This record gives sequence, structure tokens and C-alpha cells, in this order.
Amino acid sequence: MGGLTNSALLVNLGAPDSIAPGMRADTLAATGAQVRYVSLPDTYHFAFLAECSPLGWAVIALAGDDNISADHGTRDRAEVHAELTEIIGGFLQGRLFPRRSGRAAPQGLDVTGKPP
Repeated sequence: MGGLTNSALLVNLGAPDSIAPGMRADTLAATGAQVRYVSLPDTYHFAFLAECSPLGWAVIALAGDDNISADHGTRDRAEVHAELTEIIGGFLQGRLFPRRSGRAAPQGLDVTGKPP
């Protein structure tokens, strides 16, 4: 990632120590100065998916699969989506309209583990 000519945003859902090594983006982000890494604690990988309808819950349950509709005791999916909207929107606004960017700093943790 060190050869990037534009900024990049990498987001992991879940605290870094709860993410499988092959899915963690913090080490990848650390390789490039143009890369920003954010980790959203108290959530998990499938929280990026849309909220399931009652029919979706039933279909997944009948298939016997791990229910990806469940939040597994973490934050509500709508709350995660709202935070992702702020993080991604702030990142894009800051890159596309740098003079007009007055958005609050995104929540989550940066690659150093400190709030951004």
C-alpha cells in the first residue's frame, strides 16, 4: 500500500484482537502513509449487512447456518450503520471537499489503537 497516490480508508468491524488474522486490516494500513485504519469495537464482521426481515431470519434458520442476521450480543446493526456512515462520509468529504470539511472526527480506533 506504500505506493498509493490517493488516500484509502480501511475499516474493520470488531476490536482488533477479536478479528481473525486474515481479516485484520491494521497491519496492511500500517504499510502506507496514505492509509487510514478504523476499527469499530463491540460489533462483528457481518454487521455491515442490511438488517434482516423476519422472513430472512426464518430462511437462514431453516438452512441451519449460523444466523448472520443476529448481532451476537454486540451493538444494534442500525447503530453500526450510522457510525459507518459518519466515518465513511467524513473521510470522503475530507478528501473530495477539503476546505468545506467541518465534520466531527469519526469514532472507532485508528491503527495505533487510540481514538482518531
